[in-house]
Amino acid sequence: MKYIVTLFPILLSAVHLFAQPGDMPINREPGKCYAKCQLPDEFEEDEQTFKMYIGEVNDAVQLDSIYFSVDYNGDWIYEGAEDELSFEQLDKKANFEKIIFLVSDETQTDYVEETIAYKKLVRQGTIEWKEILCGNKLDSDVLIKIQLALMQKGYLDEAKPITKFSTEIKTALREYQRDFSLPMGQLDVETLEALGI
Repeated sequence: MKYIVTLFPILLSAVHLFAQPGDMPINREPGKCYAKCQLPDEFEEDEQTFKMYIGEVNDAVQLDSIYFSVDYNGDWIYEGAEDELSFEQLDKKANFEKIIFLVSDETQTDYVEETIAYKKLVRQGTIEWKEILCGNKLDSDVLIKIQLALMQKGYLDEAKPITKFSTEIKTALREYQRDFSLPMGQLDVETLEALGI
């Protein structure tokens, strides 16, 4: 017993010595559970009208181009002009939508105007600590409430009396979190509140 009491402070010091920064949230509260969650990218919505040239291309025609990617919802995401693209974007350029438009239309009449609504990245998604539902509180009653809430919001077809967090519920929950820009990957308090639980 004497050796255990002597070794305990040494073991505790070793844990602090080898723990990585960010292994636990700084402002954690006793009795609450935490996990790292993926915070989604933040976008602002915009639209722009382009003069799409439909005539014959020659040296007198001043054209420029801009690139957009298309996300899982079919929304256009602004990527930038050719000279603005990063190396990572250049690797994906073949999958982007390219819009070629007139720079100046003073001498041109061969164009049609097209307005494109798109999203522009404001803040890159991060991984942060969030308060989550503790495992001992995830019982069949809570799982039913989660399923019913996801059903009401159109993310799940039916609720089943289950005792484990199934792949079907995880997928539906992740889609809901993604669509409403909530932290993703966990049963975090913010998501539960958004679901009315």
